[in-house]
Amino acid sequence: MTVPRRASRPIEVDGHALRWWYRLPACGSADCPQDWPHVVIADAGRGGEIVTFAVPSGWGAVTPAHVAAAARRALAEGWRPGVGAGVRHVGPPPLDPGDPRRQGG
Repeated sequence: MTVPRRASRPIEVDGHALRWWYRLPACGSADCPQDWPHVVIADAGRGGEIVTFAVPSGWGAVTPAHVAAAARRALAEGWRPGVGAGVRHVGPPPLDPGDPRRQGG
């Protein structure tokens, strides 16, 4: 997969130069609740396996801290940016303890 330069943002996580972008649901309607918007993370310089995580309904803005947390989780699970092919799905990163969107917080 080619990493888009437009509409993507650079981020460095644990020494890895990455790019991330927000992708809307493929179906484009509320009739697909299982197809939430998601974030894609990829190596900034070359192809390779990409990482995605769904953005749950009501989550609001995705921040670079959320993207970094998801990238770190994928790296811990064996993701090697720029290597391989395909898509690796990770769960959404946990919200910060002080985040008002956090359950019970």
